[in-house]
Amino acid sequence: MGPTTWPILVLAGFAAGFINVVAGGGSLLTLPALLFAGLPAVEANATNRISLILQNISATATFQRRGALAAKLAFKLTAVALPGALLGANLALELDERAFRRILAAIMIGVLALTLRGKGTGGPTTPARPLAGLRRLFLKGHYP
Repeated sequence: MGPTTWPILVLAGFAAGFINVVAGGGSLLTLPALLFAGLPAVEANATNRISLILQNISATATFQRRGALAAKLAFKLTAVALPGALLGANLALELDERAFRRILAAIMIGVLALTLRGKGTGGPTTPARPLAGLRRLFLKGHYP
C-alpha cells in the first residue's frame, strides 16, 4: 500500500462509522476503499465486517444508554438474521474471486440505487428521510 492509501482508508472508516450508526450504508465507502488498497474482494469484505461489529457494539451501547433501543426486538431480529449471515459468509468463501467481485458489485450498486431512490417507510433512519436522524442528533443533542 502506498503512502496515500492509509489516509484514504482512515477517512473512509470515519465517514462509514458515522453513516452506519445514523442510517446505514457506510460499506458503500469502505469496501471500495479496501479494494482500492489492493485487498482481494473476500478479504476486503471480511475486514469490513470487523469494523461493522465494532460500530454495532458501540452504537448499541449508546442507544441502550439513551433509552432508544427495543432490546427484545433487537435480539429477536438478530436471531432471525444470524443464520443468513452464517450461510452468506460460508457461501462467500466458496466463490472464486471473480464471481465474488461481480456479485459484490451488483449488490453494492443495488443498495446504492435503493438508497438514492429514497423509497422506505419514511422513518428517521430509512432512505426516504436520511437527514432526519442527523437533524435529531444535532438539533436535539440525542437520538431519537
